[in-house]
Amino acid sequence: MKCYAAVDTNVILSGFWSRNRQSPPVTILHEMVGGSIVPLYCEGILLEYDDVLHRPKFHLPEPEIATFFRAIRKYGVFVNPIAANEPFPDPDDRIFYETVLARQDAQAWLVTGNTRHFPQMPFVVTPAEIVAILGIDG
Repeated sequence: MKCYAAVDTNVILSGFWSRNRQSPPVTILHEMVGGSIVPLYCEGILLEYDDVLHRPKFHLPEPEIATFFRAIRKYGVFVNPIAANEPFPDPDDRIFYETVLARQDAQAWLVTGNTRHFPQMPFVVTPAEIVAILGIDG
């Protein structure tokens, strides 16, 4: 089964950092590269990813970051976000929610480690939940 998903930066970062190669965030990163998760992205999401992944405190290797961006563009779907009127504790999270709203014609999810930062909607799920929904073995 394939699905569309806007994946919050905290999940991406957890996938890069995790030593557990079977963890849900690592599984999600693998599935975003030609697997069962079709990444949804827009310019705002790419800017957010770029800002966070390049922060010196995370010490992520540039070749891995570049590979990630190439994969997002190759396997993902560019979306024009739809404005949402809901309040967000972290304004940087809004773009992920608005991107998923633009693809509600398809099975689209917002995958985040911080579900409390988003309106309570059935399409806002944790990494473990999307892995279970898709029946992916980590």
